[in-house]
Amino acid sequence: PTDGVYFAASTTQNWRAIVHKNGVDQAYIDTNISTSTTSFQKMRIEVASSSAIFLINGNVVANIAPRPVRQLRR
Repeated sequence: PTDGVYFAASTTQNWRAIVHKNGVDQAYIDTNISTSTTSFQKMRIEVASSSAIFLINGNVVANIAPRPVRQLRR
């Protein structure tokens, strides 16, 4: 997407937490949680005006607070 806050699989086989604005990754963090074709993960993202908190299986794996978060379209 052009703008978004989401998880994505990476080339390292780990989930990445990403904040994307105007077609460019503004921030991303490798969560060190492996992707899998056999095990499901419970994922949640909490977005506030100044940060995005990424959780996998109830554990915080990333807290990204770049300026663009509050400017994303809702």
